[in-house]
Amino acid sequence: YFQHCDNAVITHEDENAFLMEVLYTIFNRESSEHIPLRNRIRDLQVRQAVSTGPEPEITIPQVIAPESVDLSHGSHIVMDGIYHSYLMVPSQGFNSRVVAGWTSFMVNAGEGIDVDFFFQREPKDRIQSKLGQQIRINRSRIKDASDTNTDYDDIEGAIKSGYFLKQGLANYEDFYYANVFITVTADSLENLEWRIAEVKRLMVSQDMDVSVCRFRQELAMNAVMPFCKLDKTL
Repeated sequence: YFQHCDNAVITHEDENAFLMEVLYTIFNRESSEHIPLRNRIRDLQVRQAVSTGPEPEITIPQVIAPESVDLSHGSHIVMDGIYHSYLMVPSQGFNSRVVAGWTSFMVNAGEGIDVDFFFQREPKDRIQSKLGQQIRINRSRIKDASDTNTDYDDIEGAIKSGYFLKQGLANYEDFYYANVFITVTADSLENLEWRIAEVKRLMVSQDMDVSVCRFRQELAMNAVMPFCKLDKTL
């Protein structure tokens, strides 16, 4: 497909070696800048030879694993000397009205800020029945609420959203659940906290909310790292 668009496609002689290099860089952001992958493998072979014998067997996890991972903090992780903090957009944090390309301000936020999107398609028949039930519940709730009630606008917005989704499903569109994670990295705790504050300020300027995955940093790390294990509690 890229070639049909007149783009050059670069292929690697050894795909496995390339993937190992990528994984080594992801898990060792600090060390990989000073120690190339081949040097890392050679050092491991020397260490293994001293302890086990002349023909050491080096496993892939040994090669790509960082020297240390500190999981003792509630709002950040320290991996290979780099501070990581994982944030997510809560369900009520999305702006209900956006323009095309609304994610560009997150994707282009700058150095030390990475964004991951998770999408999960749901069966149409199940979602249609849930939508119909929720619309009926909200319509009965709005009858009991007064126009001056603070919840009135929220309920009215939920009803409009329900009809919007129902119309999309009727027009052969698919329904997806979406999760947005933002990874903030820095070389010190002070810089990390400053970047987190800047990310929150940027999201507020777009009428969106974001929260730190407090005491769930390891679960968030498993989601955004190449494991791609999105825990249901998130």
